[in-house]
Amino acid sequence: MQTAVSVWRKLMLLLCMAAAVLSLSACTPYYDDYVGIWVGIDESDQRDIVMYEFEIVKAGGVSYYIRLTRSHYEVEDGVGAYWTSSQPRFMPGWYNEDNGQLQAPFGTLDYSISDGSIKFGSINFVRKAKNTALKLKYVAREAVKKAYPELPISD
Repeated sequence: MQTAVSVWRKLMLLLCMAAAVLSLSACTPYYDDYVGIWVGIDESDQRDIVMYEFEIVKAGGVSYYIRLTRSHYEVEDGVGAYWTSSQPRFMPGWYNEDNGQLQAPFGTLDYSISDGSIKFGSINFVRKAKNTALKLKYVAREAVKKAYPELPISD
């Protein structure tokens, strides 16, 4: 007959093994982690901050469709600055099961499990929420105001 201590040890060992399996399985992003609308800003040029928006849609298997839109303030010297967006560009993408990254013609998107963002070069993308794009637009607007204080800015 087993003692209460040995049953307790077996139960604790089983729980530890389950925790180890769960923690190891979460090391690589799952391919569905990329699906959604993502926004981020490129602040490498403080005079022209660019906002990017990715819409990533599952196409089947490890394939994706990616829609990319680029927005920024167009500055005309002596006239003003106005918000403009590019036409959406559509391109394919595919999930690399070896490293958990999303490959696209323009580069590699890397999902961060720790903070739930996508990294592309020096740009961090977050899931688009109600006012996320608007808040990032105001970051770009403040940069234009600072760089060109005399120019009127229109949205």
